Amino acid sequence: EELEILVHERTTELQHADQILKTAAFAAALFLKEPDLPRSIPRVVKQLGGVTEASRVYLFENQQGDDGDLLTTQRYEWVSEGISAEIDNPMFQNMSYEAAGFGRWVKTLEKGYSVNALVESLVGRERELLEFQRIKAIIIIPVFLGNVWWGFIGFDDCEKKRLWSVSEKEGLRTVADVMGAALWRNRMGQALLESETNFKALAENATD
Repeated sequence: EELEILVHERTTELQHADQILKTAAFAAALFLKEPDLPRSIPRVVKQLGGVTEASRVYLFENQQGDDGDLLTTQRYEWVSEGISAEIDNPMFQNMSYEAAGFGRWVKTLEKGYSVNALVESLVGRERELLEFQRIKAIIIIPVFLGNVWWGFIGFDDCEKKRLWSVSEKEGLRTVADVMGAALWRNRMGQALLESETNFKALAENATD
C-alpha cells in the first residue's frame, strides 16, 4: 500500500511537471500574440493555478523605497474556489521584505534560487504571516529581467502540506523565464516608444 501511494505521488508530480511545461509553451505563444501584459498575464496565472492545483497563484514586482529599502507589490492573483483573495490587501502594496519578516528570502531569491517550504517548518514572522493566510505550503520562484531580479511568482497550498518536486520546480522556472522575457520586451518597447515621442517633440519644437 505504501508503495502504491509513492507511485501515485510520483505520477502526479510528473503530470504536474508536464502540464507546467505546456503552460510555459502556452505563455510564450500568448505573449507573442497578445503583448498587452495586463490582459495576458492573468490568463497565464489562472492556467498555472489549474495545472498545479494550487490555492493561490500571484505575481509580485519589486521596487526601491525612498530610503533604499527593497519593497514589493502584488500585481496579479488567481485563487481557487473557496480561497480568500489577497490582491486588495494593503499589506501587499509596497511591502518591505525586511519589515514583513522575509529579509532572508531576499538573499535566496536574488541569487535565482526558489523558496520551497512547509509553513510549519518556518520561523518567526515568516510563519506567522503565512499561517494567518491559512497557507500550509508555499513555493516562490524569482522572476528576472535580464540579470535584474524583478520580483517573483508564488504558489500557496491552503489544503495540504507538500514540497514541490525538482521536475515541478524546473517547470515553474521555465514559466518564470518566459514571463521575465515578456516583461523585459514590454519594458524595452515602452522605452523605445517614449524615446521616439521625445525625439518627435524635440524635432517639432526645434528652431531653425
